Amino acid sequence: MIPIDPVYRRARWLCGTSMSLRLAMDLWQGGAAAFGPSYDYYVDGVNGSDSNDGTSLAQAWKSLKKIGAISLPAAAVRSVLVKAGTPYDTADDWVERSNTTAGGNVGAGSILDITFEPGCVMDGSVANTSAAANAFEFASTDEATTRIFGNGLTIQHYNYDVGGASPNGIGNRGKSIVRAYDVHVVDCVDGYSAHGNAKMFVDRVTASGCAKSAYGHVENAHFEARRSTFTAKAGAILGIGAVASATSTAIVEDCILIPATSGQTLGVDGTVFTRCQIGTPSLGVTLTSGYGVGGTINQSFVNAYIDGHQKATLYQCYGKFSTRVRSGGAVHVTRSVISGPATGAPVASIIFSNFSGGSSKLIFNDNIVETATAAAFMDVNSTAAAALVSAASEIHNNVLSGSAAFDADLITADSGNTVRTGSFRADALIGAANTLDPDDYGYGPGSPAIGAATDGGNCGFAIGAVPPVAEAA
Repeated sequence: MIPIDPVYRRARWLCGTSMSLRLAMDLWQGGAAAFGPSYDYYVDGVNGSDSNDGTSLAQAWKSLKKIGAISLPAAAVRSVLVKAGTPYDTADDWVERSNTTAGGNVGAGSILDITFEPGCVMDGSVANTSAAANAFEFASTDEATTRIFGNGLTIQHYNYDVGGASPNGIGNRGKSIVRAYDVHVVDCVDGYSAHGNAKMFVDRVTASGCAKSAYGHVENAHFEARRSTFTAKAGAILGIGAVASATSTAIVEDCILIPATSGQTLGVDGTVFTRCQIGTPSLGVTLTSGYGVGGTINQSFVNAYIDGHQKATLYQCYGKFSTRVRSGGAVHVTRSVISGPATGAPVASIIFSNFSGGSSKLIFNDNIVETATAAAFMDVNSTAAAALVSAASEIHNNVLSGSAAFDADLITADSGNTVRTGSFRADALIGAANTLDPDDYGYGPGSPAIGAATDGGNCGFAIGAVPPVAEAA
């Protein structure tokens, strides 16, 4: 795991709600504390001119494209202030920083800080009429960092998708590193997209209305998101979050991932989700692992379906879940509280199988399950039940409440009781179990869930052990 910039953490503490993030950075690092921050370059869409040299507010550039021409030798640090006052919506209002940009040398270890005043808008309606321009595109053959301090920056309408170019709100490739804070991407083809060997870190950002996906990571890229909200567009080609490689990785923490309609996809390959909201109580998500790597979801609310030939692990999660068991996958659910099948799933059970081609090993241990009917927990036919036993599946030490019960075909096939070991019935959960609040999925004092897990811990999770999901940024 690559940690978020510790200087940024301290700056956020200084910043609160009344100070710009860049100013907080300057104060922490001992910059122009008494007189306000100073910058190396300025952009002013109202009073600037691209014939200026950009080195003072009086000599500010007019268009954002000029930022890409800033030359940064190795290890150099440069800063830019973008003034508010008018939308940046001309054909030259986009930023490309790469080794190939005219005059835009990107040296190894260099840092470019771009700070937007509150209220700035980048509108690609004009820039995208004849070319598939990205709002931001960064590429370098060496590791070089660009930090975007958005202060509420809105990026919208970079969506002229021609020839597969797929304009990004923020995109990077090569070995470039991007850190973006407090940015909102609306109606682009891709929201945030990392390619090649690039690294992208976003914090308190949002994306919505994107034609392909709200975020994506491909090839060997690494992506991290924290305290952010990603909302899929109805009909989005790649759903909420896209993974297009077996070698890319991602960390998603304290984020909200929302489909426009039930069944939209969320790629999990190479990704660890922690303390997230995946779906809503009324909208379900389909988890996919098309590259066979699989992903992990920890301490999160889920309303999710995964086909059994995919791979995913859920640990200390709560909400609704369904899987259709079949061969070739790996689905593990442990210490979670499941209150029913996923909304909009193609099956009506938490565990379903009518597949005649064998089964992967299902692990469903130390959970609490509460359903309105027996079939809502499990519905498997005799062939599938025999395959579950043959695959040495584990449905161990689960607390079944409500009407949850094992399918009769599995009971018959599992004559040695190797699949169903240790599971037992209990009274209902103490909460509604249909909200985002983990306290609604708890159990009361004296519950048989206490101490019943395989290792002597608790089935499900103790109230308070799983923090509520993040609030929208």
